[in-house]
Amino acid sequence: MNRLTLRHLTFIGTNVEAASIDFGPGTTVIRGPSDTGKSFIVDAIDFMLGAAKLKEIPEREGYSTALLGLTLPSGELVTLSRAVNGGNFGLYEGDVRSGPLDPP
Repeated sequence: MNRLTLRHLTFIGTNVEAASIDFGPGTTVIRGPSDTGKSFIVDAIDFMLGAAKLKEIPEREGYSTALLGLTLPSGELVTLSRAVNGGNFGLYEGDVRSGPLDPP
């Protein structure tokens, strides 16, 4: 079946450790108590697919770039990048989960 598949959502910054969530080949269930970031993950995916703004939460401090890893219908692995403050997207070949990033 040809479809676009989410691989990972990763946030990177200069002086912080990368924060990442991996999406499995089947259904990924995200669960946890209130105020632990479940809704932020959904908002971040929406942001990486074109929404204008990413919700500001204290845990986002220090992160400058969001990375969304995708498998294209062709089977090719790519990674979208976007500054957490918005703006244009970058596109990288392969599964990119760390910086610093070369120009896309």
